Amino acid sequence: LLTVMANFVGLAGGTVTGTTLSENARGGAFFANTAELGRDYDARFTGNRLVDNGGPAVELRPRHLHEFDPDNVFLGNAEDRVIVGGGTLSRSATWPAFPAGYLVTHGVYVQHADAPVLTLSPGVRLYFDDGAQLSVADGAPGGIVAVGTPDLPIVLTSSAAELVPGSWFGLKLGAACETAGVTLGHLQVLYAGASGYGAVWWSDCDGSIVDSHVAHSPSWGMYRQ
Repeated sequence: LLTVMANFVGLAGGTVTGTTLSENARGGAFFANTAELGRDYDARFTGNRLVDNGGPAVELRPRHLHEFDPDNVFLGNAEDRVIVGGGTLSRSATWPAFPAGYLVTHGVYVQHADAPVLTLSPGVRLYFDDGAQLSVADGAPGGIVAVGTPDLPIVLTSSAAELVPGSWFGLKLGAACETAGVTLGHLQVLYAGASGYGAVWWSDCDGSIVDSHVAHSPSWGMYRQ
């Protein structure tokens, strides 16, 4: 067990497991865009505790999220949600459910020539800042599997303290989704639609959505182009 108590922790490579990051002034762990924990996409940030930090427990880019197991503990930090900055997910990944969820601060883009698929586990909650979006296969192949359960729906919603329609852009499913596919179920998309094309924008993309709830958009719930 390693306990780290410092002003700020930046991780640039290697494996982190069984470590406590505690009482840092700014945050627990920050992953630069160039950080590499594991090049083979195995989980490399496992069994850690990030507690009582003065900033967010974890801040990273979409490309790093495959490296996190759900057995990490985020507790008592100024922000316990996993903060996801903007960027592109270029290889397939599964995002696990964490108790506090994720805070998405900028656009997340699932697309690449290799047709990556983003899988959201049941119970995942993504909170989007103003102007943020989740875009799949808009310009390059990509796909998404977001299938929750009646007890553990997947929720995409606004991070705003005061919830109003159109607080974030929404979920865009682009024309290049054909290769990887789109499967949505027991999904909730709430307070989106700032793009003007509804909370869920199907742009020449075929897929399926069942048993889902789309609400509080200023225009369409779902828009099919």
